[in-house]
Amino acid sequence: VQSYHKDTLLPHGIAVIIDKKLVKPQKLNVEIQRNLFLICKEVANNILKYAKATEVKMIIRIEKNWLLIQITDNGQGFDNSLETEGNGLRNMKNRIEQLEGTFELHSVSGVRLRFGIPLT
Repeated sequence: VQSYHKDTLLPHGIAVIIDKKLVKPQKLNVEIQRNLFLICKEVANNILKYAKATEVKMIIRIEKNWLLIQITDNGQGFDNSLETEGNGLRNMKNRIEQLEGTFELHSVSGVRLRFGIPLT
């Protein structure tokens, strides 16, 4: 997840800051790995296409058997009350819900996406 963001965003001049505090390395099942990769791929693509961001910060934590990820950019944001043409946000939310996780999206100046996935 983190290496995908670095490999995708850094060549476009977007700084990637990763704050990772994991008590112990966590082995994720294949379904969680696949969905996390696809979610983060969609986030990186949206940042490149729409955000006009210069910096992205990713915070990764494990708390009480939950994997918590927050991705924030300093881009232009968007009005998330409007319907969008693409399915990207809807697909991200559906993937997280399939994993019985939580999903929050805030956009004012920049975008903050927070989601949690249970590990048990």
